[in-house]
Amino acid sequence: TKFLYVRYGAPWCPQCEALDRALEELQRQFPKVTFAGLDAERLAEVAQRQGVEAVPHAVFYKNGRRFGEVTQIALPAIKSGLRRMIYSEDDPNAPMDQRLTALINRHKVMLFMKGSPQVPRNGFSRQAAEILKEIQVAFDTFDILENEEVRRALKTFSKWKTYPQLYVEGKLIGGVDNLK
Repeated sequence: TKFLYVRYGAPWCPQCEALDRALEELQRQFPKVTFAGLDAERLAEVAQRQGVEAVPHAVFYKNGRRFGEVTQIALPAIKSGLRRMIYSEDDPNAPMDQRLTALINRHKVMLFMKGSPQVPRNGFSRQAAEILKEIQVAFDTFDILENEEVRRALKTFSKWKTYPQLYVEGKLIGGVDNLK
């Protein structure tokens, strides 16, 4: 299995039950991932070797190696971990569309802009970052001026020719005009 998600839990844990109910949705959203649930008390040695100190606890494995974990279990954090595991933005051998998909899904709300929120390099990018901060949305950014290859490819990939570009849960929302 290339991608594996393991949820360590216990029968007495209500949060574990809630996660198990959400598992069906996760399996539909991430069909490339194999999902497993383990009883951390029955398999205490395994859980200890994996650093599980409390339940629920999720561990992600990619190509047989531990990739990451989520200790404060919340569905958005699990989805974010799964996205990071599946999509590889830093793999220079990966096709560009796969790298772009990884970047777009790096965070639930992703803003591709000129500069950074702290040092925007044009007015539209500044406005987009300010709007997101104003409405108190957690977001990540990518400075398209730092990577010409990504800057050019994203315009074609998104069919949106200008920056900034805002994505929410992997879907293009548009530019600053769409935020207003």
